Amino acid sequence: MRKSFLVALAVSSAIFFSCAIDPEVVRIWGGDVSVPELLSLEVVSETGLVARFSRPVSLTVASVAIPGTATADSGDEVLDVSWGYADDGKTVELSVSRNPGIGVRAVLSGTVEDERGNTLTFAFPYTGWNDRVPDMVINEVRVSYSKPKVEYVELFMLSDGNLGGVKIENPRNAKNPSYEFPSAEVRAGEYVVWHVRSVEEGLVDEIGAADASGGTEARIDARDFWSDFSSSPLKADNALLLRARKGGPIVDALLLSSGTLADWPTDEVRAAAKEAFESGAWQTGAGIGDAASSFGASPTRTVGRDSLSTDTDGPGDWAVCATSKCSPGAVNAAR
Repeated sequence: MRKSFLVALAVSSAIFFSCAIDPEVVRIWGGDVSVPELLSLEVVSETGLVARFSRPVSLTVASVAIPGTATADSGDEVLDVSWGYADDGKTVELSVSRNPGIGVRAVLSGTVEDERGNTLTFAFPYTGWNDRVPDMVINEVRVSYSKPKVEYVELFMLSDGNLGGVKIENPRNAKNPSYEFPSAEVRAGEYVVWHVRSVEEGLVDEIGAADASGGTEARIDARDFWSDFSSSPLKADNALLLRARKGGPIVDALLLSSGTLADWPTDEVRAAAKEAFESGAWQTGAGIGDAASSFGASPTRTVGRDSLSTDTDGPGDWAVCATSKCSPGAVNAAR
């Protein structure tokens, strides 16, 4: 009897004098006040989504909205969603009535309930499936900055396609570790340049015409896209990944080493290098000693692919150009 009284007193004290709910208190009372979490949402096809939750759930309602489609007579377009469950109960497989569009931003909204009746209402953005991802390679990278010469990653298109949802992953930028391209039609032979900073006026993403953007290094015959990152967004010791889409296959990779470090500087870079090697996008290994050299790189000396290379997916394809021979949006200078 005395023991029960002490337990009750402890529970009472925890409830009235603590801002946080003690897990032991929840256990004693036999309740569960936590809610399930939406851990991830993966786009797996034109109309297929896979949502993964922290515990088994039942989805009670779901829909997909396409922001920016509102008219004077109605709100944003809303698409119907049906669903089913994987064996673990935590994974919900959803089918949307149609693809929102290549590279189009959409929002999946819904409510789930776990076995104890705890509910979670969520809204999770995603990008419409792209079934026309072009063949492409990373072609040139600037890893240092001197205004107005900003860091960039240049891609070369090997086939026609659309860039919508294509991602460049940059694990050295903890705050902004990736960039996702908007929907833009490209042609084989085109250069696409992602400029990592915006330090001039008149800069626009060239979704349509290739000569729409201003900027010192924006060429009229290349496609330019701009971010406004800061704090040294690219580094000389890095593992850049080019993906077809978020969570999708690696299309190309570039491992870089300045020669001043014995190992990769962060766990994120180490993981990216490992994935690049295991996927076959980088052939020589996952260590920093297996990377292409960025030694001597500067705002006027970029790391570029040898235009005569047979693309061995290794350091032999790459070299630092001579001073003032960088070439954003154009063929790389001869080595």
